[in-house]
Amino acid sequence: MTTQTSTKWDDYLVRDFSKVKGGKRLPKGQFVQNEKTAHPYIRVTDMHTDGLDASNIKYITDEQFEKIKRYIISSDDVYVSNAGTIGLVGKVPRWLSGANLTENALKLTDIDKKKVIQDFIIYFLRSSVGQDQIKARTGGSSQPKLALTRLADVTVTAPDVPSQNRIVDVLSAYDDLIENNNRRIKILEDIAQKIYTEWFVEFRFPSYEKAKFGKDGLPNGWKMAKIRALIETVKRKEKLKTDQYLSNGIYPIIDQGKDFIAGYTNDTDTVYKEHLIVFGDHTRCFKYCNFDFACGADGTQLLKSKNSDNLPEILLYFLVKNADLKSNHYARHFKFLKEIEVITPGKKLAQDFAELCAPTYENIKQMMFKNVILRKSRDLLIPQLVTGKLEIKS
Repeated sequence: MTTQTSTKWDDYLVRDFSKVKGGKRLPKGQFVQNEKTAHPYIRVTDMHTDGLDASNIKYITDEQFEKIKRYIISSDDVYVSNAGTIGLVGKVPRWLSGANLTENALKLTDIDKKKVIQDFIIYFLRSSVGQDQIKARTGGSSQPKLALTRLADVTVTAPDVPSQNRIVDVLSAYDDLIENNNRRIKILEDIAQKIYTEWFVEFRFPSYEKAKFGKDGLPNGWKMAKIRALIETVKRKEKLKTDQYLSNGIYPIIDQGKDFIAGYTNDTDTVYKEHLIVFGDHTRCFKYCNFDFACGADGTQLLKSKNSDNLPEILLYFLVKNADLKSNHYARHFKFLKEIEVITPGKKLAQDFAELCAPTYENIKQMMFKNVILRKSRDLLIPQLVTGKLEIKS
């Protein structure tokens, strides 16, 4: 790379190289579902700073699809969230090509690849230059929204296509490493989940052959309990605002609306120094935090075991994570979660499970922090490369 740029760069309005179209909401009183159909429905909650998280994709029925079938997104398009969390940019994987798109997002479609290629558009719009333009064009005070016509007027500055490809190759190398770590994290989480299922759902725990079962069908010493009897909500400290997030700091800030670790702080008064479970009341997302952290998101609950001697936080995490909230379509879910009954084992088996899973979640934590470093490095490069301040020599 060099700081001297000799390549010619051209200014394009988004409308010069693509068409901007919107998504569509479901008819009033209808909801997405967990049960898989031929029609995935992509929401803003599936979109993150690094792209689309397809782990919790929802679906709609054939009847619902018929009513909104014109509002789909292709893997060749670029989505931009325009309400709620505004300015999330990315593309959908090929297996989701043709999915329905939420009304809270726009898409750039029919992209003229002779002018600007898809991945360069994504990196440019994610850069501070692109985000500043999106922010400047976002209207409304109580419910801000980025209008379709205003996104069409965003200016994208780009070099020739071969130079765009070289820029994308450098930046995508970071994304590939991040994605590889995410896959490894997912594998480790799946392994821990399988152990939980085998022990506490299928009752195939160590020495289960010698266990005696009661009339209730549970091993002796096990019992049913409502989640409210097992959890204690932690009093919230100051919720850090986005403008308080640091790019470097001692303590990670947990934000359900971002990429889990959304920034850092050095303010010890905002930090939780115990292992806790973070539950997104709106998103139904659970995270186990086995590290010191601060919290930046609204609509989250911080949970711990009422009696940690009997129920370690890691087991409590699996108990609440596996609770069935699928039938609840309400905006807030914590009050429903507390009323669900779960099976709790005896003290020794609970401790054995916690000790078995501890190294797994230590590895997950380390990979999570590696991704934070990779994102920082990539995000420092993005504005330098997509504006021509740094040039990649062929």
